[in-house]
Amino acid sequence: MTLEDRSRAETSRSRRFAIIAGAIVLGFLMGPLLAVAITSMKFRDPQALQVDPAYHLLSAFDDRYPEGIITRQMDLDGVARDCGYTEELYGRDLSPGLRDQRWTPATGYFDLMMWLDDEFSQEVKRRRAEQLRQHLTDYQLRFLDGCLRWTVFAGLCGGQVRHLLKQENLLSQFSLNSPFPQPRRTQTICTYLDGIAARKGEPLARRSS
Repeated sequence: MTLEDRSRAETSRSRRFAIIAGAIVLGFLMGPLLAVAITSMKFRDPQALQVDPAYHLLSAFDDRYPEGIITRQMDLDGVARDCGYTEELYGRDLSPGLRDQRWTPATGYFDLMMWLDDEFSQEVKRRRAEQLRQHLTDYQLRFLDGCLRWTVFAGLCGGQVRHLLKQENLLSQFSLNSPFPQPRRTQTICTYLDGIAARKGEPLARRSS
C-alpha cells in the first residue's frame, strides 16, 4: 500500500469516526427532545389528563428557577390597620402559641392571615396558568414541561415560559401584577378583631364599610 493509499484510508476512518461520534452526540442531545415531542402528542392517559398542563408546566418552571427573594412580603398587621386596629389589640405572643397550639388572640389573627394568604397564593397560580393557556396549546404546554424536566434544552424552553409570564408581570410566584381584592375574607378578619375588642371592653373601630 502506497503512502497515498494509507492517507486515504486514514482519512476515511477519521470521517467514519466523526460521523459515528456526531450521531452519538446528536442522539444524546436530540433523543430526549424527540421523546418529549412524541410523548406530548400521544398524551392520552385519562388519569394524567386530570392534571392541568398549565399548572404542571408552572411547577416545572418554578422548581428549575426558584425565586431567591420573595417579592411580596406579607404585612402581618396590614389588614388589622385597614380594620381600624393596631397590634396592641391582639398582642404579639405568637411563638409559644405556635409551638404548643395554644389559642391566643394573636394566634387566631395569625391563622386568619394565613387563610387570607393562601387565597392570594391560589389566585397567583390561577392568573399565571391562565396567562400560559392564552398563548400556548395543550401540546405546547406539555412539550415545554417535558423539555424543562428532561432535556438539555431546558434553558431555551424556560426562556419561552419566562417571556410569556413577564408580559403580564407574572414571573414571580409570590406577587400579582394588580391588587387582589379580598373583601369577604378581609371583612371576616375585621369582624374577628371586633369580637376581640368587645371581649376586652374596648370601643369598636369605625370603618367606612
